[in-house]
Amino acid sequence: MQILVLILVAAVAIESRSPSGLPARPIVALAVLIGSPLLVLSLQRFLVRSTLRRLDGQDIRAMKTLQRAETTSLAVAWVAVLATAVATLGLGWLETVRGLVGNPPALDEMLAVLPAILAMTAGWWNAEPIERRIRESSIVRRLDEGLPVTPTPSRVQFVLERLRSGILLMLVPILIVVALGELAVPIVEARVDAEWRELAAQGALFACAIATYLVTPLIARVILSLRSMPPGELRDDLVAVCASCGVRVRGILLWDTHYSMVNGAVMGIAAPLRYVMLTDALLELLPRDQVRAVMAHEIGHVRRRHLPWMLGALVVLLVAASYAVDVTIRESFAAAVGGDAPTSFALAAYHVATQAGVIAAAGLALFGFGWVSRRFERQADAFAVQYLSRAEGYGAATTRAVSAMREALLSVAESAGIDPNKSSWRHGSIAWRRRNLERLVDVPLEAFAIDRVVRRLKILTLVGLVGVGALLYLDLRADPVDDPSYDSARAASSPAPLAAHLSE
Repeated sequence: MQILVLILVAAVAIESRSPSGLPARPIVALAVLIGSPLLVLSLQRFLVRSTLRRLDGQDIRAMKTLQRAETTSLAVAWVAVLATAVATLGLGWLETVRGLVGNPPALDEMLAVLPAILAMTAGWWNAEPIERRIRESSIVRRLDEGLPVTPTPSRVQFVLERLRSGILLMLVPILIVVALGELAVPIVEARVDAEWRELAAQGALFACAIATYLVTPLIARVILSLRSMPPGELRDDLVAVCASCGVRVRGILLWDTHYSMVNGAVMGIAAPLRYVMLTDALLELLPRDQVRAVMAHEIGHVRRRHLPWMLGALVVLLVAASYAVDVTIRESFAAAVGGDAPTSFALAAYHVATQAGVIAAAGLALFGFGWVSRRFERQADAFAVQYLSRAEGYGAATTRAVSAMREALLSVAESAGIDPNKSSWRHGSIAWRRRNLERLVDVPLEAFAIDRVVRRLKILTLVGLVGVGALLYLDLRADPVDDPSYDSARAASSPAPLAAHLSE
């Protein structure tokens, strides 16, 4: 879901910074925004009802229909996001919104993405009956095994939890950055010389992003209604994990999900604003050694400094992908136009290519970022094994430590009704992570292969950041007036001449 939110915001941000110049088509845009998701939602609703009927009748075809319903549920989100991208980049949807509300900080962007959010929310509402059936079947199994059973959340509670954790947790900080940027950038630009204006604007926007990121844990506390974990032996265990690993945290927070999610996370780079968050279902359903394993995993992210390194890797990947795509588009445009004046069709094609190029560059960067993130997850899993093994007094990975982390991962998958073989963009599949953990048994704690892999990744990221700095320095020193290709590309990408040519 995170990648869908990023695509959704990216589509609006691209149009906000580089208007297409194409005429707005509000009716067509609304038809795309509403009609496309509505068709998939109707299909989803039909499949959900068919699945429930077949489950009630113990029809052997129920599992096949269930798989189709789950696939359609995912399709709802993708169609909603892609419809917003099409309506925004090709049909002037953002321009239409601004024509109604103006351009107040972040409000127009929020309204532009609202139809997609409503469609995804409707998809969760449709899918809830199946999620409830899956949860009820797991309750029967847990009763048979003598395991604790938790209350089932209502349909409204289920949808609100998905909305808060799947969309708002990422979307709200981004909108805050947008709002701060729209307020700060004009002020900064008005106070600097013209030659430094663009750099100052980018610096102001970057400062807004950093400031927002630092206080993201406080934002998450509000969005997710987090509260401090009550005192007790379990809390003392978790505090001891932090202390023994030399990691300072502001507190351990409890996320009340009505026992619908088994999850944990660490939030914040700076210790005064760093929290560890664990869900109620995780603390209730997992045995004590598995909870300690999950806690050690989350602390591993902090101890290995994954958050800043992931940000650095993302910057390098975005710059590298953007540079490669930009050079390709510019060279192709120059070769196609040659020495002649570009036609209106060529200008329109160039503009579409540049917008598609931004999306392609972001996609390439996110693909690479997912690969990096999955290696960091593996290292956090390994860190938990290292911590638990040392706590037992051994210098190699013990079977008990590996089993605690492997079973914790399996418990998370089973409690959430996730197929262990289903891959995740940032975390990989549960089965993949469990296989990697199994290979650690009896391996010396200082000789884990994943630690060497991540060490090389950090070196490459550092080299990449130096390269990004060098590119920025050369860009500042370059004189665009002496570069003929700069003028044609700049003219082609400007919305004013584009609109003029298209109106001829």
